[in-house]
Amino acid sequence: MKRIFQLFRNLYYKLALLCCGRAARNLAHRLFMDFMNQNNLRYRISNDKLFMDAWFEIFEGKRIQLHYDFNSDDSRIIIQSIFITIETSQIPQASLLISHLNTLLNQGKLMINFRNLNVYLELELNNAAITLNPSIIDSFHHKAISMPSDFLWCFQQVFDINEDPVVVIGQLLRKYEP
Repeated sequence: MKRIFQLFRNLYYKLALLCCGRAARNLAHRLFMDFMNQNNLRYRISNDKLFMDAWFEIFEGKRIQLHYDFNSDDSRIIIQSIFITIETSQIPQASLLISHLNTLLNQGKLMINFRNLNVYLELELNNAAITLNPSIIDSFHHKAISMPSDFLWCFQQVFDINEDPVVVIGQLLRKYEP
Protein backbone atom coordinates (compact mmCIF):
# COMPACT_ATOMS: atom_id res chain seq x y z
CA MET A 1 0.00 0.00 0.00
CA LYS A 2 2.86 2.33 0.82
CA ARG A 3 4.44 1.81 -2.64
CA ILE A 4 1.16 2.62 -4.37
CA PHE A 5 0.85 5.80 -2.33
CA GLN A 6 4.42 6.83 -3.32
CA LEU A 7 3.69 6.07 -6.95
CA PHE A 8 0.59 8.27 -6.96
CA ARG A 9 2.41 11.01 -5.07
CA ASN A 10 5.24 11.01 -7.63
CA LEU A 11 2.73 11.02 -10.45
CA TYR A 12 0.91 13.96 -8.83
CA TYR A 13 4.18 15.92 -8.49
CA LYS A 14 5.10 15.29 -12.11
CA LEU A 15 1.69 16.39 -13.31
CA ALA A 16 1.87 19.48 -11.13
CA LEU A 17 5.28 20.30 -12.57
CA LEU A 18 4.02 19.91 -16.10
CA CYS A 19 1.07 22.19 -15.42
CA CYS A 20 3.05 24.89 -13.60
CA GLY A 21 5.81 26.30 -15.79
CA ARG A 22 7.59 28.25 -13.08
CA ALA A 23 7.91 25.22 -10.79
CA ALA A 24 9.21 23.12 -13.67
CA ARG A 25 11.73 25.84 -14.56
CA ASN A 26 13.00 26.08 -10.98
CA LEU A 27 13.30 22.31 -10.61
CA ALA A 28 15.00 21.94 -14.01
CA HIS A 29 17.44 24.70 -13.11
CA ARG A 30 18.26 23.03 -9.81
CA LEU A 31 18.72 19.61 -11.49
CA PHE A 32 20.98 21.20 -14.10
CA MET A 33 23.13 22.87 -11.43
CA ASP A 34 23.31 19.57 -9.51
CA PHE A 35 24.55 17.88 -12.69
CA MET A 36 27.27 20.50 -13.17
CA ASN A 37 28.40 20.23 -9.53
CA GLN A 38 28.31 16.41 -9.38
CA ASN A 39 30.50 16.17 -12.48
CA ASN A 40 32.92 18.82 -11.15
CA LEU A 41 32.41 21.02 -14.21
CA ARG A 42 33.72 24.55 -13.89
CA TYR A 43 31.31 27.33 -14.73
CA ARG A 44 30.56 30.99 -14.13
CA ILE A 45 27.02 32.00 -13.25
CA SER A 46 25.41 35.44 -13.31
CA ASN A 47 24.32 37.12 -10.08
CA ASP A 48 20.65 36.59 -10.86
CA LYS A 49 21.37 32.89 -11.70
CA LEU A 50 19.68 33.19 -15.09
CA PHE A 51 22.79 32.81 -17.26
CA MET A 52 25.78 30.51 -17.00
CA ASP A 53 29.00 30.07 -19.00
CA ALA A 54 31.35 27.09 -19.14
CA TRP A 55 34.40 26.31 -21.28
CA PHE A 56 35.51 22.92 -22.55
CA GLU A 57 38.60 21.90 -24.46
CA ILE A 58 37.60 19.69 -27.36
CA PHE A 59 41.08 19.05 -28.79
CA GLU A 60 44.61 20.53 -28.78
CA GLY A 61 44.05 24.06 -27.63
CA LYS A 62 40.61 24.42 -29.22
CA ARG A 63 37.98 25.36 -26.68
CA ILE A 64 34.28 25.91 -26.97
CA GLN A 65 32.18 28.12 -24.77
CA LEU A 66 28.77 26.93 -23.62
CA HIS A 67 26.34 29.70 -22.75
CA TYR A 68 23.24 28.56 -20.83
CA ASP A 69 20.11 30.73 -20.78
CA PHE A 70 17.70 29.69 -18.03
CA ASN A 71 15.47 32.73 -18.53
CA SER A 72 14.37 32.36 -22.16
CA ASP A 73 10.85 31.45 -21.05
CA ASP A 74 9.23 29.13 -18.55
CA SER A 75 9.42 26.00 -20.69
CA ARG A 76 13.02 25.56 -21.88
CA ILE A 77 16.74 26.04 -21.37
CA ILE A 78 18.72 27.35 -24.32
CA ILE A 79 22.34 26.25 -24.69
CA GLN A 80 24.63 27.99 -27.15
CA SER A 81 27.91 26.25 -28.05
CA ILE A 82 30.20 28.99 -29.35
CA PHE A 83 33.00 27.22 -31.19
CA ILE A 84 34.62 29.55 -33.75
CA THR A 85 35.17 33.24 -34.37
CA ILE A 86 35.22 34.30 -38.00
CA GLU A 87 36.32 37.40 -39.87
CA THR A 88 34.02 39.68 -41.84
CA SER A 89 35.41 38.41 -45.15
CA GLN A 90 34.52 34.82 -44.17
CA ILE A 91 30.80 35.50 -43.63
CA PRO A 92 29.64 34.38 -47.13
CA GLN A 93 31.49 31.04 -46.93
CA ALA A 94 30.39 30.52 -43.34
CA SER A 95 26.76 31.26 -44.24
CA LEU A 96 26.85 28.73 -47.08
CA LEU A 97 28.39 26.06 -44.87
CA ILE A 98 25.91 26.79 -42.07
CA SER A 99 22.94 26.46 -44.43
CA HIS A 100 24.20 23.04 -45.57
CA LEU A 101 24.89 21.87 -42.02
CA ASN A 102 21.48 23.04 -40.78
CA THR A 103 19.78 20.80 -43.35
CA LEU A 104 21.56 17.82 -41.76
CA LEU A 105 20.67 18.66 -38.16
CA ASN A 106 17.65 17.05 -36.57
CA GLN A 107 18.17 18.90 -33.29
CA GLY A 108 19.41 22.45 -32.87
CA LYS A 109 20.53 25.02 -35.41
CA LEU A 110 23.77 26.73 -36.36
CA MET A 111 23.81 30.52 -36.40
CA ILE A 112 26.17 33.48 -36.66
CA ASN A 113 26.29 36.25 -34.10
CA PHE A 114 27.09 39.17 -36.40
CA ARG A 115 27.97 41.50 -33.54
CA ASN A 116 30.78 39.28 -32.18
CA LEU A 117 31.31 37.28 -35.41
CA ASN A 118 30.89 34.00 -33.53
CA VAL A 119 29.42 30.84 -35.00
CA TYR A 120 27.41 28.83 -32.49
CA LEU A 121 25.13 25.83 -32.20
CA GLU A 122 21.88 26.57 -30.37
CA LEU A 123 20.12 23.69 -28.64
CA GLU A 124 16.95 23.74 -26.57
CA LEU A 125 16.12 21.49 -23.66
CA ASN A 126 12.57 21.31 -22.36
CA ASN A 127 12.17 21.86 -18.61
CA ALA A 128 9.42 19.25 -18.40
CA ALA A 129 11.73 16.67 -20.02
CA ILE A 130 14.39 17.41 -17.39
CA THR A 131 11.97 17.07 -14.50
CA LEU A 132 10.58 13.78 -15.83
CA ASN A 133 13.97 12.31 -16.76
CA PRO A 134 16.99 14.07 -15.20
CA SER A 135 19.42 11.70 -16.97
CA ILE A 136 18.64 13.52 -20.23
CA ILE A 137 20.92 16.36 -19.08
CA ASP A 138 24.01 14.19 -19.49
CA SER A 139 23.28 13.12 -23.07
CA PHE A 140 22.17 16.62 -24.03
CA HIS A 141 25.30 18.16 -22.55
CA HIS A 142 27.41 15.62 -24.42
CA LYS A 143 25.75 16.68 -27.70
CA ALA A 144 26.42 20.35 -26.95
CA ILE A 145 30.13 19.55 -26.65
CA SER A 146 30.68 16.82 -29.27
CA MET A 147 28.67 18.22 -32.20
CA PRO A 148 30.67 21.48 -32.41
CA SER A 149 33.91 19.51 -32.78
CA ASP A 150 32.64 18.11 -36.10
CA PHE A 151 31.43 21.54 -37.15
CA LEU A 152 34.79 23.06 -36.22
CA TRP A 153 36.46 20.48 -38.48
CA CYS A 154 34.16 21.57 -41.33
CA PHE A 155 34.96 25.24 -40.83
CA GLN A 156 38.68 24.53 -40.71
CA GLN A 157 38.43 22.64 -44.00
CA VAL A 158 36.66 25.58 -45.63
CA PHE A 159 38.78 28.39 -44.18
CA ASP A 160 42.24 26.85 -43.80
CA ILE A 161 42.37 24.45 -46.75
CA ASN A 162 40.01 26.54 -48.92
CA GLU A 163 37.79 23.53 -49.65
CA ASP A 164 34.34 24.02 -51.16
CA PRO A 165 31.56 23.77 -48.50
CA VAL A 166 29.64 21.18 -50.54
CA VAL A 167 32.72 18.93 -50.71
CA VAL A 168 33.24 19.31 -46.96
CA ILE A 169 29.63 18.26 -46.30
CA GLY A 170 30.19 15.18 -48.48
CA GLN A 171 33.33 14.30 -46.51
CA LEU A 172 31.44 14.73 -43.24
CA LEU A 173 28.64 12.44 -44.42
CA ARG A 174 31.16 9.79 -45.54
CA LYS A 175 32.80 10.01 -42.14
CA TYR A 176 29.59 8.79 -40.48
CA GLU A 177 28.48 6.23 -43.07
CA PRO A 178 27.69 2.81 -41.59
